[in-house]
Amino acid sequence: MRIAFFTKYHEDGASSRCRSYQYAPFFEAAGHECAFFPLMYDGYVKDLYAGRKKRLKKLACVFRRACRVLAARRKFDLLVVEKELAHGLPCFVERLLLGGSAYTLDFDDAHALRYRQDRVTRLLFKNKVDRLCERARLITVGNRWYFGHIKKGVLEYLPTVVDAARYPLEGFEKEERSVPAVVWIGSPGTVSYLKALVPVLAGVAKKHAFRLRVVGAQIEAPGLDVECVAWDAKTEFSLLANSDIGIMPLSGTAWDDGKCGYKLIQYMAAGLPTVASPAAANREITLAGETGFLASSEARWRAALSTLLANGDMRRRMGAAGRARILSHYALQAWGERYVSMLESAAGKAKPL
Repeated sequence: MRIAFFTKYHEDGASSRCRSYQYAPFFEAAGHECAFFPLMYDGYVKDLYAGRKKRLKKLACVFRRACRVLAARRKFDLLVVEKELAHGLPCFVERLLLGGSAYTLDFDDAHALRYRQDRVTRLLFKNKVDRLCERARLITVGNRWYFGHIKKGVLEYLPTVVDAARYPLEGFEKEERSVPAVVWIGSPGTVSYLKALVPVLAGVAKKHAFRLRVVGAQIEAPGLDVECVAWDAKTEFSLLANSDIGIMPLSGTAWDDGKCGYKLIQYMAAGLPTVASPAAANREITLAGETGFLASSEARWRAALSTLLANGDMRRRMGAAGRARILSHYALQAWGERYVSMLESAAGKAKPL
């Protein structure tokens, strides 16, 4: 069958890369044809990180998407839509564009919450996500939290996974360092979570020396030895694998509970023990006391980090347990064929080309 993936970003966008593009070889191996149609223009992610908004260019992207959807209805057997066709587009417009085509939806964050922020937004976009889900053949979700928040349609769990081939830990030798490295990976849009943890980290640093490695964002952290590194697909694995502890602080909001815990999955794939806020996905990914710790307060963050920084054997043991868990539960190789089967069923078990 022919499948059109309507992603939000090009491959430089993590959510689109991890939940759509990296599955292409599995669909092709099964005899299916894939085409990818990102909403945003090439280079959008760089502009986003640099604070360049380019509103007219974004508006043109929405018009282009509408044209592509109308064309795809005639050429493809199944449309796979990341979240929605365009944020802020009224539901009746999206339903007109999709028409009677077979389509699925994919969510990797609490997207429906974006339409519940204020009274005007709720009135204009009331139940948009549920109404789109109602007509979808399938809704894949990266977090079981969604099962309690999306009321319409058929939901299937599809975690955000790593390609184990891009994390070749076997035979990898860490760089020798005088102090452990605590790593955080993310973007300028999410670094606020890390900034809120800086006082705790500075307090821990007074008793246990470490370097804070920040990948993908810039941060000022008085009292800490900080290394800020730009994200690059070519260096992502080595930066993580040459660290010692991975952290994922959150703020405890409903939006946080919709996250898929991808940072944890990356850290564990690189053989690192983790410390994370106890959001819904994080509680499922982490085997507390075996692969890392969940920290619900500043005191628990201090205790968990201090314990790991003081005990290299524990770090290695937890890191190995985390790596094994990722390979069996959160690797592309464990989910690729399953996702193919999901979409084949959604399309009515259409025959391969």
